[in-house]
Amino acid sequence: MGFHRATFVVGLAVGFIIGSRAGRERYDQIVKYSRKVAESPQAQQAGRAIAAKATDLSKVAGVKAASLSKSAATRAPKVAGDAARKARERAKGVSVPKVSVPKISVPKPGWRSGAHESARQDGGQASVNGHGRHATTDGTA
Repeated sequence: MGFHRATFVVGLAVGFIIGSRAGRERYDQIVKYSRKVAESPQAQQAGRAIAAKATDLSKVAGVKAASLSKSAATRAPKVAGDAARKARERAKGVSVPKVSVPKISVPKPGWRSGAHESARQDGGQASVNGHGRHATTDGTA
């Protein structure tokens, strides 16, 4: 198995070297011919004709775009007004049922809200200082 692998690697290396040399020569040949074509009077004449046609087409497209934008700008208010009228007419025919929303009492945030008392397992009152006594506003425990 080692012999087959070595033979494959050597063949790959030889093919790469020969291919890269032939590839470079072929690349240089393509570059040489493409330069000849690009510098030929026929190709330059065709390039100028294409550039002139593209310039003419862009001018025509610019004029047409300006015309279309003016047309759209003059029609936009009417189209928008029509759409608004249609929307108002459709909205008149829609009836929305009234729903009663139940009132939910939410405790105020803070340590005096009572939420801390329901969270305790021992049933005693939570304290800020950790003694199990709850301070009151008048200073008594």
